[in-house]
Amino acid sequence: MNILKLILNLTVDWEGEDFSGVYDLLEIRKRIGTEIPITHFICPNYLFGKYAKQAKSIFEKAILPHDEVALHIHNYRNLIDSAGVPFRDSPDFFSGNSTKIGKFLNSIFDKHRQGRGVPLSAYSDNEIFQILNFSKQSLETVFTERKIVGFRAGGWILSDLITKNLEKTGFLWDSSAAPPEVLSQGYSSENQGNKFDEQDTENGIWTEMVMRNWGFEQEKETESYLKNNIACSYPILKTSQPYKIGNLTEMPNNGAMSDYISAKKTWIILIDNALKSQNASPFVMNFGFHQEGDAFYKQPILELFNYLKKNNLISDGSIIFKTVSETMPPA
Repeated sequence: MNILKLILNLTVDWEGEDFSGVYDLLEIRKRIGTEIPITHFICPNYLFGKYAKQAKSIFEKAILPHDEVALHIHNYRNLIDSAGVPFRDSPDFFSGNSTKIGKFLNSIFDKHRQGRGVPLSAYSDNEIFQILNFSKQSLETVFTERKIVGFRAGGWILSDLITKNLEKTGFLWDSSAAPPEVLSQGYSSENQGNKFDEQDTENGIWTEMVMRNWGFEQEKETESYLKNNIACSYPILKTSQPYKIGNLTEMPNNGAMSDYISAKKTWIILIDNALKSQNASPFVMNFGFHQEGDAFYKQPILELFNYLKKNNLISDGSIIFKTVSETMPPA
């Protein structure tokens, strides 16, 4: 048995839009093995729209007993109205998006689907508390035997006010920290890069928001909804590891999501480097995909697992899969 060198957190973001990718999720689980635990970040918007009646049965089919459920928030009108908070439609990281997908998303949103691109940090202190508290309670009403203690912000956009209110509402950890270099090839302290992700896609003003929220220039940030001094004590990189932010633990989404990343350019390199390292503690790679994402953007997941199986890296004891909560460092 080899020494444990790497802990992998496989995550799925459920955006709150629809259940279009559930069968993809079930198929992926069949291929990679249902024994692999997943941390599911779920936006409660499903519970307040046209999918409300079927949401629970879909969750029961897709989420296994050894999985974890955490909170994910996109600020759709249905969710915000249900939380009793005045709806806001800006700032919006889809607005001004010149990509085909950005234009498409903006064109199809009706009044009940607006708000997906509005960061939670755009709301006031009290409103953030109310949205977080309501959303957490809503999920715990459905998942009656689970405690919701983890969070990932929609669009990865976190702020000082969100961090403060996560503590107030009983969360133990956050996983919103994302490496800007994933969305901008060549990104560094000296260079903002080409603003194309590893799939060679341009993601509009959202890329700029993530770079400002988690990057090298955070200390100069002036926009309150992007001000992230508490959580972003240093720029987030693909190699960033868990760290404390007050009473919370930041569990960086350092492997990002398959929509924007290449298995060969990032995941396999991170794994190979971890296996070669002499570090005393195992390297944590937190990565995942979107339930609603197109099947094409889930391919990196299958590519990675094909690589792991081909090289017998799961069975030899040097790599283990855990949920995010199971991976948290001791208090």
